[in-house]
Amino acid sequence: MNDTSIEIYKDNNPSGARTIWIRLIDDKLYMEEQDYSPQLEDIFGRDTFERFISKISIDEIKRVLQADTDEQLIEALKQMFGKNSEVNDFRAFLDSNEISYQFGSY
Repeated sequence: MNDTSIEIYKDNNPSGARTIWIRLIDDKLYMEEQDYSPQLEDIFGRDTFERFISKISIDEIKRVLQADTDEQLIEALKQMFGKNSEVNDFRAFLDSNEISYQFGSY
């Protein structure tokens, strides 16, 4: 079983921090975003909010990004989404390339 987890973005701002991870498990890719902000407590009753995209075919996304290896895929995703973007940016990319996925939040 292949299981690789990589942090592609981290912002330690105490008033509004964000961390984004990608994870490769067997033949699927997952992306998770965790936002931290004291203001989130007023909205959600807790100071963190997480969104995730799951069950993305690694072969399909490699084909779209023209990546031959997991390392090339990870580098391409870091370049594209390893900034203060958000999971919704990745969803838009997946939608525009007709790559299926599942989305959730908690």
